[in-house]
Amino acid sequence: MIATMDKRAVKTLFDTFWSPAGWKNDRTQPSAEDFAHAKAHGVMFDPLSTTHDEAIERARNAASGFTIPRLP
Repeated sequence: MIATMDKRAVKTLFDTFWSPAGWKNDRTQPSAEDFAHAKAHGVMFDPLSTTHDEAIERARNAASGFTIPRLP
């Protein structure tokens, strides 16, 4: 079964990052109310700032949870 996305939340996401010309270079932030609504529906998240080393560590930790199946 496919879940239906909340239309307002998706509109907020697209209006923030996309325009008829493609990806936006200058992202105007949605209102606090629209952002909270989109966050509540799981389509937007709080910004994350990280260093290169932190990003690599997070990627390694995430990758360590996977196993590669062996071919016969």
